[in-house]
Amino acid sequence: TYGESFGLSLVEWRILAKLGTVGSATVNRLASWMHYDKAQISRAVGALVEAGHLTRATNASDTRSAILTLTAEGQEFHRELMAFGRERQRLLLSLLKPDERKSLYEIVGVLTDHLRKDDLKTDSKED
Repeated sequence: TYGESFGLSLVEWRILAKLGTVGSATVNRLASWMHYDKAQISRAVGALVEAGHLTRATNASDTRSAILTLTAEGQEFHRELMAFGRERQRLLLSLLKPDERKSLYEIVGVLTDHLRKDDLKTDSKED
């Protein structure tokens, strides 16, 4: 698991993965995207900042919040996490027959489409 291999909680891993994709975000935005409580995100962000993976900068449009971004160390750590994840995915998918993989991709596509629509509704209400 990511915890055993990298010393991360699931929330910390998801924050690094999301920020590696989007570049920067606030705690509120991360909580919305990830469907976690803001307190859970804040605690995980604190650990990631302390570990040197994230930086906090004042949000010019709302000084009550901070903009979170990956540090150079965090970007390298993100690359390692993604490589680990891709290899795990490859190994898991190798257990399935081609028709099972096709079915899995179709199901995941349906779920992803639903979540994206839900996220679009939520994004317009956040920050």
